Amino acid sequence: MASLDYEQRKHIIADWLKGLLSRYEVPRNFDANVARQEMIDMVEDINSEMPDVNKDLLAHILAKVAQHARKNNTGRSWPTIKTLVKGVQDHAERLVIADMDHEATRPIDFDGDLINAKRIKNREPVGEWYVFGKGAQDLLDKGLVTKKDLEVYQAIAS
Repeated sequence: MASLDYEQRKHIIADWLKGLLSRYEVPRNFDANVARQEMIDMVEDINSEMPDVNKDLLAHILAKVAQHARKNNTGRSWPTIKTLVKGVQDHAERLVIADMDHEATRPIDFDGDLINAKRIKNREPVGEWYVFGKGAQDLLDKGLVTKKDLEVYQAIAS
């Protein structure tokens, strides 16, 4: 599916934004003209942060932005432009990274060695790589498991 151009994204974002904002109250200090200009600014600012995406990815990012707004908006009036733009920045960046490198989308605290060492200590199933392969040696070198821990698994395999 082809990427959308700036104007196409603007129309889709505007329709999405109308639906999102309808769930909130217009800020009390906004008259009709100020509210209209705020919506125009929101569309422009959201769109300016959007990477080149197709319609499906745009819908996905906007759904994540709506979720971000619900989680971070402190009142019942419209979310701020800053809240919406932050949602775009957070989620668009993740999608771009995911397209380039799947490993980069893992949580920062993800450490396969720690996870599998814990599984070994708890006598839970692990891949053979962590029992016989370089993974086993890595766990030993890091002091995450002992040879005795691995012998239990090696005895089962033989």
